[in-house]
Amino acid sequence: MKAFIDRLYCMYNFGEERPSAWSSKMQDQSRKAVIVAVCEQEDKRDMGFAMEAMRMPLEALGYQVVGELPVLKTFGKGRVVDNPEVMEEACRLGVLLAKETC
Repeated sequence: MKAFIDRLYCMYNFGEERPSAWSSKMQDQSRKAVIVAVCEQEDKRDMGFAMEAMRMPLEALGYQVVGELPVLKTFGKGRVVDNPEVMEEACRLGVLLAKETC
């Protein structure tokens, strides 16, 4: 996600004066996103600001975040598939995202 955000820096318009106003070249393009964060902790508070760290840059660029999925108690590559509730919610959010972008 950080690499994605870093590469979007060129999508900002900055004014000449300092501190400057800024805007996004992607504003008003009806872009939608779903964010997902995975952690091994059992309490969402222990996830820290992972969700906000993804949501805020996307919203600043003009995206509308239509869904969020914090995945807790998951550790190890590929282990998310062992949680049918998470997989069902991920599928639901995928369908929602597809409908929102059509």
